[in-house]
Amino acid sequence: KPILSKAGTFIETVNGQFVSVLTWLSGQPLGKASQPLIIDDRLGTFFRFGETLAKLHAISDHWQRPKNFSRPAWDIDGLTGPEPYWGRFWENPALNASETQLIIAARDRARNALLAQSDTLDFGLVHADVVRENVLIDGSQIRFIDFDDCGTGFRLFDIATALQKNQREPDYA
Repeated sequence: KPILSKAGTFIETVNGQFVSVLTWLSGQPLGKASQPLIIDDRLGTFFRFGETLAKLHAISDHWQRPKNFSRPAWDIDGLTGPEPYWGRFWENPALNASETQLIIAARDRARNALLAQSDTLDFGLVHADVVRENVLIDGSQIRFIDFDDCGTGFRLFDIATALQKNQREPDYA
């Protein structure tokens, strides 16, 4: 829940940055990046994860956005356009020429697939960063934190993020 500042507002500006304070959520992170998951009921946990993500998406479809609400667009251009939101990833200086060509080919293939299917894909407000550290487990409850990357996009983006971060797990399939 948001906490009012001493001035009686929910958002303050400090050194040009917007700042807000929220109450603490109970729970433990699902896991840590690049470390094996250590959870008891893996299937049940990921079922509740998906269920909670679906509820978040459904709730956001009925939410009335404030007039000046502005968030990143995780749409076709935001992901694969000439100036994607997270930058021109194919120009990463760590890539050699063949790696750059491979990344460009993958980007173009993803763009074409999105263009061909975009009319059939669920689109709306997404969390955009449901990595292990941003998923809290509290008993049977799943909670999401860290919404600073949220924006509009394909709902499969949230699912793909979660899946990609768990692809090295032995029961991934």
